[in-house]
Amino acid sequence: MSYLSYLISQLHEKKEQLVRLRNSHSSLKALQGEFLQHQSSVTAPDLSPTTWQGTLAKAFTEIREDMFTFLHRPFS
Repeated sequence: MSYLSYLISQLHEKKEQLVRLRNSHSSLKALQGEFLQHQSSVTAPDLSPTTWQGTLAKAFTEIREDMFTFLHRPFS
């Protein structure tokens, strides 16, 4: 009978883990959807003068423009 109790206990634990896993999956899907909605702000943020200022902003913008120019130049 002891082994049967152990198996029942294990089954109960696995069911709880499955519930937590399903809840985590739902949360991750929601976060993924939110990320996809805001992906353009992450990959190409708007660096306007009102949101980004100072010497570091200027240097970053120049590096960003140089990279864009480099990546879009024709290969010979």
